[in-house]
Amino acid sequence: MKTIIKVALPSALFVAAVLTAVNLTGSHTDASALRARLAEQPADPSAGICWPLRFYGVRGSGETTSEGNGYGTTVQQFEQTLTGDKMTGLGYLPVTEVEYPAIPFGYAWQDYTSSYDNSVAAGENALQTDLIDLWHQCPSTRVVLAGYSQGAQVAGDVADTLKLPQRARIAAVALFGDPEFNGRQPEVDVAATGYSPHRGGIIVKWPGMHSMLRNVPQDLVPRFHSYCISNDPICNWTAQWTAICWVMRLPGWPDRQICPHAGYVGQQWPKVAAYWAADLIHHMQLPGNITCLRATRVRAFPGWCTLLLNLLAAVGA
Repeated sequence: MKTIIKVALPSALFVAAVLTAVNLTGSHTDASALRARLAEQPADPSAGICWPLRFYGVRGSGETTSEGNGYGTTVQQFEQTLTGDKMTGLGYLPVTEVEYPAIPFGYAWQDYTSSYDNSVAAGENALQTDLIDLWHQCPSTRVVLAGYSQGAQVAGDVADTLKLPQRARIAAVALFGDPEFNGRQPEVDVAATGYSPHRGGIIVKWPGMHSMLRNVPQDLVPRFHSYCISNDPICNWTAQWTAICWVMRLPGWPDRQICPHAGYVGQQWPKVAAYWAADLIHHMQLPGNITCLRATRVRAFPGWCTLLLNLLAAVGA
């Protein structure tokens, strides 16, 4: 798990942050160095900070940890939009990539074997462990989840199966190209994407698959959006588009973006989803303060958590 703090600070306010850094540390700190220091500090609960809000992103099948800062390009667009320009109203947002195999997939049933099941299970275990560890130390922290393709299955399954008190701590869930997409949940499915309500995800179309179409718990429905582009064979399966997208994966094919499953970034649905999530966050009763756990003040980094809080307070984040 790799976590960083994304800080959206107006450049004019960096002067206040610099002055605060000088007063607290007794040394000169320029704006660029301060921004780098804030971004590089660990933000997981073991580092001793409880934030009002956190983001967890899950990359899609075949995407590596080097793509999209570990989120893959689709989830990265969501994350960059949500953390940019103070969209959450907080000015900062700890962001975490979920580390799991995210094995490559195809569009034939042979691709959905035990290897795929094991990859999904590893992602679900990793995300669920992250959340349980977080809420053990920071029970008031809300979380935003986003996933693409296989990552959508991971994020959605974890959100769906959390206990009711844990689901209450979820601020928003955004899925893109979910293999378990259920076209008969209009309160969850975003109609503007053009999906067919008569089609479901690819996950139930192949022999040997044990998954079912998604059934979002009613208490989570208002904070859950699933985006499925028209004719995406992963979330809105048809034999025709499955064959087309399979051919496009062959070596030498000039433009794989023609496959609808690869079109979420181009159509900017992650940006749309980020604006929706930000609107939800603006209307929530988030915890009022960032808190430093007592252990932080007496262990390896005494004072850095307090320093960070003073910096954020000085710039009005």
